[in-house]
Formats: sequence, C-alpha cells, structure tokens
Amino acid sequence: MLSGWDATEGAKLRFFKGLAAFYRTTGDLRRAFDFLAQEHASGPVGAAARGAAQAVAAGATLDEALGRTLDGIDPVEHGMLRVGERTGEVDAVLDALATRLESRRTARTALRRRLAYPLFIVHAAGAVLAFTAILGLTTWLTPLGYFALLYGIAGAVAITVRRLRASAEGARRLLGLPVVGGLAVDGARARFTSALALLYDAGVPLGEALDVTADTTAWAPIADEIRAAGRVVAGGQPLSTAIPPMLAHPVLVDAIRVGEATGTLGETLTRAGAHYRERVDRGRERLVTVLHAIVYGLAVAAVVYVVITVYGSYFAMLG
Repeated sequence: MLSGWDATEGAKLRFFKGLAAFYRTTGDLRRAFDFLAQEHASGPVGAAARGAAQAVAAGATLDEALGRTLDGIDPVEHGMLRVGERTGEVDAVLDALATRLESRRTARTALRRRLAYPLFIVHAAGAVLAFTAILGLTTWLTPLGYFALLYGIAGAVAITVRRLRASAEGARRLLGLPVVGGLAVDGARARFTSALALLYDAGVPLGEALDVTADTTAWAPIADEIRAAGRVVAGGQPLSTAIPPMLAHPVLVDAIRVGEATGTLGETLTRAGAHYRERVDRGRERLVTVLHAIVYGLAVAAVVYVVITVYGSYFAMLG
C-alpha cells in the first residue's frame, strides 16, 4: 500500500506529465485539462484536472487553479507555475516539475530498498520472540513489549527531530551532530542549489528565487539565512557576497562565484546540486552499512538468547 506522501507525489507526477503532453499538443490550457480529465476519468488526477479547468475558466491563473485542486503543491512548484505563465513556457515548466518529481521518487525508492533488509531482520527478531513466547520460554520481554519498544523509540525520535528543527536553536543542535548533522546539511545544500537553479533558469529574479527556495528547507535557521541572502541580492548585491553561512562550502562558493562571473549561474548551481546529491547518497550508504552491522548484532543476540533460553529450560527439566 502506498503511503499518503507516495500517493500525493504520484498523483502530481501523473498530472504534470499528462498536462505537459496535452498542452504541447493542443496549445490550449483548458483543452489540455479536458483531455487529462478524460484520460483519468476517476481518481485524484482527473478530479484535479476538472477542478482546475473550472477555475481557469472562472479567471484563475494556472498557479491559483492548481493550488486549489491539486494536493501537495510546494513553494517551488508554485513559483515555477507562476514563472511558466509569466514567460509563456508552461510546457517546459511542467516538464521540469515532472522531472523533479521523478528524481525525488527514484531517490526515495532507492533508500527504501537499502533499508528493506535491516527492517526485515528487526521484525524477524520480533517473530523469534513470539516463538519463544508460544513455547512459554520468554518471561521478561514479550513480542508485544518488543514492538511497543521498537515503534515507541522510532516515534519518539521522529517527534523530537520534527520539534527541534522547527526552532532555530534546536535545528542548530541537530545540524551540529556528528555524521547525521553533516548529512542533513549536505541534503539542504542539494535542495538549495537544485531549487535555485530551477527557478533561476526559468527566469525568476534571483532575489525572488531565493525567497521561494527558503521555503523548501525544513531547517528554520537555514531558511532564515536564505531569506536574508534574498534581501541582500534584491538590494543589488551579488549572491557571492551573501552566501548563507550554514550552507557555505568550497564547492558551493566556487559554483556561485564562477556562475556570476561567467553568466552561467544556473548551470554551475545544477552541477553543484548533483555533487551534493552524490555526497548525500554516499553518506546514506555509510549509515545503512552501520545499520546493517547493528541489526546483525541484534539478530545474533536474539538467536543466542533463544538458544540459551531453550537449552536452559531443557536442562532445568532434566535436573
């Protein structure tokens, strides 16, 4: 079963790809909506297309129409849709948004595959405990207690991280953690460079593009620094003089300086974004390797526990 996030992202991907194809063929946004609604007669894509067609007919812009009818539109997507209408490059913008969603889905799928086996082992340990419980051998940790502990810890960590990163001080503490903090900062750099390049190449003024890009990060202090950079750039200064301090890194600094000097800022930011995505992928691989080792250790401990418990009970009965 798809999670809510997967279903929303999948619907957006189908919507943007279909709308781009029909708009490129017809050259008319309302007709493109009609064709998309006919192709997806049922489901969220068809419903969004019908609703957007009605909104556009009533005088709404494309951005306004999709904001009302298509779930999960994020700040970058809103900015790109406004740019598409402003520049007349709606089909190119829709293609770019579909490509962005496809890349995110590919990355998410790859991460799930890497995590599938250790998650299986962790849950298999619960099955082992259930086996010992059926035999009446487990006394201090029941399967229910095991899974309650497992999901309780995972939920507590998720809630704590979400609350901490919403505040400036909490986010700084998390970003300062060894290994995972550096991985989170690289992820923020990848989103910053990719989103900024996408908006800048589409013709959005750099100051406005920075404001939109700030909304794409979940880290409050980083978002504040990006907005401050947007104000500096809007005042006429180059971005190289206002690089967000928490994102500053030799590759990013060089990309911005070279891009501004040569007039290829979008291209150099795109290359920098690819570099940071590779760094994030390598960091995740290292974390998954460590997780595998921990899980294998737990699995061995569970097997040893079961063996000792079974044989201990057996010898106790003999005695």
